Amino acid sequence: MGTTGAGSTNIRSSSTFNGTNKTVNGLPTNGSTIYVRLWTLNGSWSYKDYTYKATTTTISNGSANITSPSPGSRLNSSSINFSWNRPSGATYFDILVGTTGAGSTNIRSSSTFNSTNKTVSGIPTNGSIIYVRLWTLNGSWKYNDYTYNVNGAPVNLEDNLDENISIYPNPTDNKFTINLGQYKNSSVSIFSIDGRLIYKELQKGNTMEVDAISFNTGIYLVRISNNKETITKKLIIK
Repeated sequence: MGTTGAGSTNIRSSSTFNGTNKTVNGLPTNGSTIYVRLWTLNGSWSYKDYTYKATTTTISNGSANITSPSPGSRLNSSSINFSWNRPSGATYFDILVGTTGAGSTNIRSSSTFNSTNKTVSGIPTNGSIIYVRLWTLNGSWKYNDYTYNVNGAPVNLEDNLDENISIYPNPTDNKFTINLGQYKNSSVSIFSIDGRLIYKELQKGNTMEVDAISFNTGIYLVRISNNKETITKKLIIK
């Protein structure tokens, strides 16, 4: 169970058991999407993926809470106005926005101000996840984290011809391997053709294997991103 895509484990990692229920602690309360993968051993291991929306809890520690757009909602523009409340005693704010994880700043970096709203431009429209960190100076600096989904399909819909990256077998109806070549230490995201994020993983090696048993038949877009560039490859599930 996790918050960074199908199969993520930052909330609960692998530990097998025999019961038909499990209590999981540490769930976020910021309106983000929770990804749950339930594995079953029945001759061989197989799994099903589920998504849930976390509830939003107002945190009363003197830090501001975003009120618009609604935390965990889907953004439909490349320019978004974020607004929040002003807790008693709060003097300054800062908002960090990025796509590479909580606290990332590749869309908007640090710059403090006094108002309770900020318009952020450069929001991607490629179906990715946006991470927002709202800082509040109220005696000391403290923050709350939020995630949003954005509309649209990934950029570079045409298959990139970079021969350093290969996917095989392709088409496939089961597992497939992504050879990243020189693009190790990259973020690998898989999108459905309508822009929904299906899978995401930070890969540090040169190759990775993905189990496609839960993927529906159709065309998918595999996006490999690092700090310098983004490569998109087509994947066909038959």
